[in-house]
Amino acid sequence: MTSSVFGKNNLDIEAIHNNNVDVDQRIIYFSPESDEVDHKSAIQFLKNLDILNFLGTDDITLKIVSNGGDWSYGMAIFDGIKNSKSTVISESYGQSVSMSSVIPQACHKRLISNHCDFMIHYGTYSDSGDFIRVHSALEYTQNLNEKMVKIYVDRMKNGKFYKEEKMTSTKLTKFLKDKLNQKTDWWMSAEESVYYGFMDEIL
Repeated sequence: MTSSVFGKNNLDIEAIHNNNVDVDQRIIYFSPESDEVDHKSAIQFLKNLDILNFLGTDDITLKIVSNGGDWSYGMAIFDGIKNSKSTVISESYGQSVSMSSVIPQACHKRLISNHCDFMIHYGTYSDSGDFIRVHSALEYTQNLNEKMVKIYVDRMKNGKFYKEEKMTSTKLTKFLKDKLNQKTDWWMSAEESVYYGFMDEIL
């Protein structure tokens, strides 16, 4: 009898590779074809998340290999994780940068591989048109940046840095904004990402 990607004890390796989901082990492999989060990778992820949530409530492991990508589609994934009835645990490999550093913040537990590079920054923006149009879009982009900072800060409170430095939410927010303004791209090792509270532990 041919096994199904939705079946129990599924051993269909081809189905796992084609659909990026291992039903039996409850693993979602997230690595967009374009290397960056886009609408196709977002909808595939949401489909796989729905499948696993339909089949049970045991923990789901999300294995991420991504160079970041579009904010809106990344936040679709973020919200999907937040609304998941199953606990989602992320494992980041290779690079956890830009949008692929935001997505793990939605997960119950955030793991990072030993040689994974971690980087955060404000998203890039470009536009054309009259002053009113561009100014309006810039204001909206600034609001998105504020949301991103809040997402990071809410999880950084679990980190060693927050506790050692006796931080408050206000102080931590200022610290993070200062870092982003100074560095543009703030690169960290896996160890540093755990220390500052962006990740929980190294795999």
